[in-house]
Amino acid sequence: MAKIKSIANIYGIIVDNFYDDDYFNDYIDKGIVTPACRFIFQVAAATGDLEVHVNSFGGDVFAANSMIIALRAWAASHPDANLDIIVESIALSAAANFIAMAPKSAKVHAYGPSLIMFHSCSTITFGGPGAHKDAANLMDKINGNVKAALKARTSLDQTDIDTWFQDDRQGWLSSDEAKKCKLIDDVLDGDPMPAPEKPSEKLEDKAIAAFYSGQQGLLAIHIKQQGDMTMPTAEEENNRNNEEENNEETQQAAASEGEEENNEETHEEENNEETQQNAQQRISQLEAEVANLKAQLADRDAKIGKLTAGFHSKAQAPAATTSFDEELAAMKGLPPAEWDAKFIALKKKDPEGFAQFMKRKSIH
Repeated sequence: MAKIKSIANIYGIIVDNFYDDDYFNDYIDKGIVTPACRFIFQVAAATGDLEVHVNSFGGDVFAANSMIIALRAWAASHPDANLDIIVESIALSAAANFIAMAPKSAKVHAYGPSLIMFHSCSTITFGGPGAHKDAANLMDKINGNVKAALKARTSLDQTDIDTWFQDDRQGWLSSDEAKKCKLIDDVLDGDPMPAPEKPSEKLEDKAIAAFYSGQQGLLAIHIKQQGDMTMPTAEEENNRNNEEENNEETQQAAASEGEEENNEETHEEENNEETQQNAQQRISQLEAEVANLKAQLADRDAKIGKLTAGFHSKAQAPAATTSFDEELAAMKGLPPAEWDAKFIALKKKDPEGFAQFMKRKSIH
């Protein structure tokens, strides 16, 4: 009998548990972000063998560390199970740490075009000299853990590893290079495994989907299908007529049967009407929920606007608006992962504007 195989995915940006919220479900389902707890729950529920699929730019290093610890704990408690880590396209930054710090029992694979990248962690610190020194010491410890894992797992030279973790440096490895230095076990041919088929939807799920897409006619069709009744065939009707003509008792029985059918039809019509009423009530509830969600989003955007406006104020006198400020304001309302990426790019593009921004921010 074949072993059961479970799958856990690390897709998009690795984020902390704050993002495991209904508001971000669409981003999670599309593989834009992976909250740490979602991955940890997948691993904890795994039975039999386990495959971990990685296709990620990296993200929050502490969230990634909690995921790595959960994977190691699972491997220790399932010594007879096979653990495979598969790099589907990219494993960068914190996502690459899964390869360097993988459990010893794990087999690591990568597809031919895949890339793996290591570099130093980074952060933004607000405070005096002591706060910046503490942050630098913390980053040295984080980088040291990854460098030690790379040295223990691979045949890479320590000097090369240290170079990757210098400021603004990166260490890129192709799948072949990763195999050559023993970072991964083998290179896979072919395409990554397709996503599993979506399970069939229940009537209620289809009704909700129809409402949100504006196809209320589809909703009415599903309700009608639930209320349709089965009509007698022509042969059954002829037999009943013949029985009515043969004797009065048959006629009375047929009349009684017809009355029962009428009662059933009335009952089904009542059920159909009740189903329509329930559907209308559900639609009203959904409309209220949508309105409430819009109000929450508007409130959230207003708060973000106030925070962004605060970036442009000083304690003593207002500062002149810079191109950095204008581009930062234009980023309002972007998804968190996209906002982070654009902020980092803006910092590199306009270091002088960023320095002025940080100077104003430190006054608050």
